Amino acid sequence: MRTFLLIALLALVSCTNTGGPGIQVDSKLKPYILPNSKFLAGVELDKIKQTDFFKRHESQLDFPQLNQLPQEIGMDPRRDLSSFLMAWNGTDSLFMTRGTYSSDILEKRLSSLAKPEKDGKFTFYGDGKRDVVFLPKGIALIGAAPLLKTAVEKDGGAISEDLQMQLARLPKSAQVWEASSGIISPEQLAVRSDTASFLSNISGYINGTGVAITIGSGVALDAHISCISEEGSTRVHDALRGLIGLARLSTKDNELDQLKIWDAIKVEKQAKEVHVTADLPAALADKAIGILKASTSRLR
Repeated sequence: MRTFLLIALLALVSCTNTGGPGIQVDSKLKPYILPNSKFLAGVELDKIKQTDFFKRHESQLDFPQLNQLPQEIGMDPRRDLSSFLMAWNGTDSLFMTRGTYSSDILEKRLSSLAKPEKDGKFTFYGDGKRDVVFLPKGIALIGAAPLLKTAVEKDGGAISEDLQMQLARLPKSAQVWEASSGIISPEQLAVRSDTASFLSNISGYINGTGVAITIGSGVALDAHISCISEEGSTRVHDALRGLIGLARLSTKDNELDQLKIWDAIKVEKQAKEVHVTADLPAALADKAIGILKASTSRLR
């Protein structure tokens, strides 16, 4: 139950509290954003690697599967990836990465794993449904072949006014962020059935979200949810408060750290908006990672 509650809440919101307003989308990846995107998410990996929080938990990324990747494909994502961006237009998703890896080595390794398809000056590797193409300056695009062929022509890159407004409200210091516009139904999301059931009760009232996570020594969270009406914001507010309350009730009295985490999450309503904030100091953020890792293991 607590695992579901945590995942359902994180599926809707995540956050931050320091720095001035305005997320700047990676300028080298921005030209490839899908036209008419309704959802954008970004991760500034290089900035995260510089934080005290990451340095404390870096050893937890020592997985055999990751350790084998440099030999298998010629890249270590822990070392070689700098930035990640995802765009979704309501139907299709495009993943964009930038890093310091050698595209020549990667292409050579992929040639033995996937059939290459030459199209003009670009080579696509995959099966047509999920392909990858490597571009200059350490950029790689992943998605369906038709999307990639459109993206490499740089026919996108324009961010809608609604998404720009959501991004402008987020702290520029955030290393992890998300922005969405319009009503998105749970059926369009790749989430667990129990999470989708929870979201179905409130998704029709939400017409935009902005989420940011700022990582330093601890983790600061801040999110805003725009609703279609004040009645809608009340429904969303009450649902989130109820979710957190239920999570707290299902937490054992001796699990003090987890109780502190739930108590740190604040949900407030203002007119047609709902704000969710939290500020986890270093010690509590470390505990949260342990709890999340244990919950993830139980889901396997």
